[in-house]
Amino acid sequence: MAMRNVERSSELLAHLLGRQPRAGSRPGAASRSDAGAGQAASPTPAGREAAATDRVTLSDQARRLERLQADLDAARRVYETLPDSRPERVDAARARLESGALGSDDVRNEVAGRVGAVIRKLEDLID
Repeated sequence: MAMRNVERSSELLAHLLGRQPRAGSRPGAASRSDAGAGQAASPTPAGREAAATDRVTLSDQARRLERLQADLDAARRVYETLPDSRPERVDAARARLESGALGSDDVRNEVAGRVGAVIRKLEDLID
């Protein structure tokens, strides 16, 4: 059961990172459990010894993804407490839009710079 969770975690991380499983990994390893559903494997004495010494070590990238997921979950909880809209901000944005203030080159450059910064941060998290 624990090994299946490790395999699924590895597959999830590979999927999140947009990578294929490593060469030499067992394709369809998750489906292996479907074939023997409800049957417990009887480990050999050597298998019991190996199971007692098996360890899992997370890479730095996996730890970063774990922290990122925790941060994302926290942000979602905060977001869910926010109102759907703030009328005073909507009215202020509407007034700026109607006045043409948001169509200037300065505003476009500012928005492009912020979007670029977000993209760079996302790329850093994946690398």
